[in-house]
Amino acid sequence: FVLSGGPTCTEGVPFVSSEAHCSRVANMFGFEVEAIKDSSSSYPKGCYLYRGRKVYFNRDGTDSSSKRSARIFCFVKGPELAPEREGLHKTRGGCACRETWAPSPNTCVAEPGQQYSGCGMTKPCDGDTGGQPGGSWCLIDSAQGCKPSGSHWDYCIPK
Repeated sequence: FVLSGGPTCTEGVPFVSSEAHCSRVANMFGFEVEAIKDSSSSYPKGCYLYRGRKVYFNRDGTDSSSKRSARIFCFVKGPELAPEREGLHKTRGGCACRETWAPSPNTCVAEPGQQYSGCGMTKPCDGDTGGQPGGSWCLIDSAQGCKPSGSHWDYCIPK
């Protein structure tokens, strides 16, 4: 996936067009989804980042929005997401960590762009150990069927 430089994808490249993919893609980029099912014809259709801060999903937008501060998420390898890897790294709440992830720049100022694998952040970049020596956290794909500590993250089970 790529985040376009504006409100449209390059010609021939599909945009993220489902709510489920929008949530997962936003999380992959370290953002939280502000609103799903936004219905505004003046904003881009699909999943987009607005003013560099909030992600929205718009079912009723246009393919030629004039909102230059909206950047749409586009596919680069086809429209199917890789299947989730259940049990890759389980968390305290029974969730599965993402296989590869990066915290948002607001969360980990000292390590911008640093990527982690599963529960591979051995020393939390924000210092939050969850009250356990050696504890850390990870971003998760979905909170369905588990009880995460945050909306898109959970504490890892210390090794």
